[in-house]
Amino acid sequence: MLILPGETIYSYLIRHCLSDGYPTISSSLANYFDCTSKQWSAQFPSFIPRISELSGVPTIQLINNHTVFPAYRHFMPLNLIKQTERLLTFGGDMNLESKMSLTANRIKREGVLKFCPLCVQQDEMKFGWIYWHVEHQLPGVLACTHHGCSLMSVLTNRKKLLLPPTINTTFIDAEFKALKISQLSEDLFKLKIPAWSFETLKDIYKRRLLERELATQNHTVRIRLKRWRTDLRAYWKPIGNAAQVKTILAQSNSWQFPANAIYGRDKVLHPLKHLLIIGHLFDTLEDFLSFSQSFDFDDTCKPNTEAMRKGQLQVEVEEKPDAQIIELLEKGSSIRSIAAECKVSHGYVKKLAQVNQIDFDRRTQFIDDLVRRTIWRKLFTGESTESIAQKVGVSKGAVEQVLSCNPELVLLRKKIRYFKARQTHRQNIMESIQKYNTRKDIRCESSASYAWLYKNDHEWLYDSLPEAVPRKKRFLGS
Repeated sequence: MLILPGETIYSYLIRHCLSDGYPTISSSLANYFDCTSKQWSAQFPSFIPRISELSGVPTIQLINNHTVFPAYRHFMPLNLIKQTERLLTFGGDMNLESKMSLTANRIKREGVLKFCPLCVQQDEMKFGWIYWHVEHQLPGVLACTHHGCSLMSVLTNRKKLLLPPTINTTFIDAEFKALKISQLSEDLFKLKIPAWSFETLKDIYKRRLLERELATQNHTVRIRLKRWRTDLRAYWKPIGNAAQVKTILAQSNSWQFPANAIYGRDKVLHPLKHLLIIGHLFDTLEDFLSFSQSFDFDDTCKPNTEAMRKGQLQVEVEEKPDAQIIELLEKGSSIRSIAAECKVSHGYVKKLAQVNQIDFDRRTQFIDDLVRRTIWRKLFTGESTESIAQKVGVSKGAVEQVLSCNPELVLLRKKIRYFKARQTHRQNIMESIQKYNTRKDIRCESSASYAWLYKNDHEWLYDSLPEAVPRKKRFLGS
């Protein structure tokens, strides 16, 4: 069976199963993959090589034309793009959403499949099949750009063979902003240029914000973040109730967007976050590309070491009294007193001192090499950070800082905790075995230990438990 233009891999599998006469997903999975645990509707499926065999389409063509990956790759570093493409090409257990920082972005998948009711009618007339379009599943797509209508959605179901419905569908004209974000996402998906680096994107955004008077520039660019946030929220308000947009434009005190697109280093942000910024600052993706090509970013993306030495390369979220802070630091004032007087955080004062290479008095919390070595030895033996902090006389945060600088200790301590937990749970089960003769009673007595061992030490658990009651006797009270 041929894969249709712009069809998702999930849709192709559904049609393949229906044409072969399989009634359920499990039966078809067992036939095609010798496994019933594959998640067909995944954004980044782990079975692309098998689909290539069924369809005769090369894997790279499937990835580029029939998955949503091309819409993500433009905002990823090159090494991550290559790693992701390699994993998709060869399949396997990938946990790609975590590797691509989608989990860290805290934007949940909507759990729905979207379709255009007019596209459904056209597909049935043209191909004799209805199918799921990959362009309708792209990040941020809320409308069909071909027909100008809002997309409808169906909840994904892991146990049913789902294709877009042909009844009870309605045509609703899409809101302009919904069409705009959808068009941006589709244009991004079709774009055939290399990925942008995070530094390049930051420079483009800063230049545009300066033109829009949402930033000021003297020795450095200062973003008028509060004003930008307000304008951004107001601009996308017509689609503010869309689940993912609502999450990104949250108005809580800990709201990091759009600051996290400007500050920080080498962040991998969800494509929808970039699209909301690009859509706010530019009319189309073509305008964005024209603007970005009008500058040479090769030099602007490199750190200005001379400016860093002079303390001029400072990019703040809000206007802050840098000159006053530097003057107080040079006079020898403490970090705590400067932070209180200038109404900034201790960390900000420390950062300013370090960038300007100004020595400052550290509190006794600063740990020397001898204390650091003592902490390392105690961490190596698996002692808890709370206990180490009390014995050494430092804060728990200082101990955790030492731990974070030694990643090999993190893995070692995980193993130590595992073996300690295993020993404790085994002991609990052995004590229960001395009291009871059936697995049911032992499980009720030590349910937590039983569950832990069942998950992590299955062989030992079943070797140690009494023989299971024969199935035919379980309901006879024997």
